Amino acid sequence: MMAKIFESKPLKILRGRRGVVEAFLLTSIILLGFAIRILPLRWGVYLMEFDPWMQFKELNYIIERGWKGFIDFFSWHDYSSWYPHGRNVGRTAFPGLPFMAAFIYHVLHGLGLEINALELAAFFPPAMAILSIVFAYLLGRELGGGHAGLLSAFFLAISTAHIERSLFGWFDDECI
Repeated sequence: MMAKIFESKPLKILRGRRGVVEAFLLTSIILLGFAIRILPLRWGVYLMEFDPWMQFKELNYIIERGWKGFIDFFSWHDYSSWYPHGRNVGRTAFPGLPFMAAFIYHVLHGLGLEINALELAAFFPPAMAILSIVFAYLLGRELGGGHAGLLSAFFLAISTAHIERSLFGWFDDECI
């Protein structure tokens, strides 16, 4: 009888410490993943390659037209690209990324937070990487427990393949 009383109390204390340690490790992993991905910020805010600039152009098209831009996007024919006939953007582009970023932009402006569209586009991939790391942790924890969750989050945070597509300024479909 006395042995059960003494056994249960240390386990409850250990369980509380274990949760604190797990939360600390997960926070450290998230900060590590974010710090790696924002390293290009030292050269300023910019977008890499050509596809992110086209996605940014689509984002600006939606933002300039307000909430109506989500509907106007599907009838947009861009004559400034693919000379001489232009490009039917509404039928050839993937609208997910610019729609999500424009939605966040409009919500933030509705709340009174002024944000530059270029800065939003540049910071969007590292923010999505943080969400991916958290979801990797949750999936790993569900399948294999807390240790597996922390390991899966850590491996995703330092994965070079994931870092390449969620780097600061890589505003392309893969970042989601």
